[in-house]
Amino acid sequence: MSGDEEDRGNEEDRGNGEDRGMSAPTASAAGDTWGISGPGFLALYALGFAVVLLVAIVRRRRILDPTDTPAADPGPLSPEDLCVIAGNPRLAVTCAVTSLYDRGLLRPGWTRHGLTTTGEPLPAGASRLEREAFDAIVRAGELRLEWLGALVSRGPAVAACRNRLQVAGFVATPTQTRACRRTVFPLLVLGAVGIIRAAVGANRGKPVGLLGVELIVTALAVIFLAQRPTTTRRGQAILAVARRDSDGLRSGGVPGQRALALALFGTAVLWDTDPAFAGQLGLTRPSGDGGSGDGSSGCGGGGCGGGGCGG
Repeated sequence: MSGDEEDRGNEEDRGNGEDRGMSAPTASAAGDTWGISGPGFLALYALGFAVVLLVAIVRRRRILDPTDTPAADPGPLSPEDLCVIAGNPRLAVTCAVTSLYDRGLLRPGWTRHGLTTTGEPLPAGASRLEREAFDAIVRAGELRLEWLGALVSRGPAVAACRNRLQVAGFVATPTQTRACRRTVFPLLVLGAVGIIRAAVGANRGKPVGLLGVELIVTALAVIFLAQRPTTTRRGQAILAVARRDSDGLRSGGVPGQRALALALFGTAVLWDTDPAFAGQLGLTRPSGDGGSGDGSSGCGGGGCGGGGCGG
């Protein structure tokens, strides 16, 4: 072999050695989805989720507690008002029925869970919701609370009450509701990125278990933020004050105040004071922790190695 041939062979050997030395990191980098390792993507996703969720919560609090909007005085709040502030119009109907019953205007009907009138006229001081519930029972002759609640809770009396409380800043307006729901969009974008990453990683045979857990947590956060807000922070504050001032009614209402106790502390007060009436209304008996306030019937197995379950 000549000297020139030996020189060319040595150069080829050096070139092959350099190619082999460069191929290892290049192949390693090509193995990471989007050039980001599984653990690295998990950490980035968790950080992004925490930031986006915190921003969404802060924005919702500001939307539901506008400091630049003066609050109108709605006047004294009735038990029905308190139920609407809490976002439970059916409980407001139950309060109206309880008030009518306590004043001798309603009595149990002939059918199970039925209600009918006693024949006494409705007094002039009755609230609009009481009048609407009373008139509905008069027209039907006899009604169950379940049907009455479905009918009257969507009627003009509750709508007028909600509008008045929105002006007072106790109940979220449609504009506030839409603004709150828009806070979920960044989480949807983040979740879409995570889903695409999981799909690509799974298609390449990468473990995506922990990323799946993060996506489930994201979905739960989306469901929470997508819920329609009803009570503003002003409304929450007024409810807290009313419950504190009426704490003596927690174990059951007293004559003339059962509707207020029901509005503040749930259906347990009716079971405590008049279980026969509560059963007649068809209310679900509450668990040991008290009434719910509902006026209607009342990655494991070692499979997370390698890519760190992040695709």
